[in-house]
Amino acid sequence: MDNPQTGIALKNNLLIKCQRCHPDATSNFPDAWMSHYVASPDKYPLVYNVNLFYKFLIPGILGGMGVFVISDIVRRLIERRKGAAH
Repeated sequence: MDNPQTGIALKNNLLIKCQRCHPDATSNFPDAWMSHYVASPDKYPLVYNVNLFYKFLIPGILGGMGVFVISDIVRRLIERRKGAAH
């Protein structure tokens, strides 16, 4: 991309390739090509670490909410049975 002789041609070819799936893609669309590559700790470490953070954060929050809801339902059922027994 940095080579002035071949970089423009490469970017134009990439735009044509992008427009196969993204027909509305403009000339600056290939600048966002990173989204088609997997981030790693060596390449795009910030993206990799953010993805890793969310892979644990979201299931942790949803799992915690699920445990809370289930424990609340169980507690209410127990209290209802105790109230009916009296």
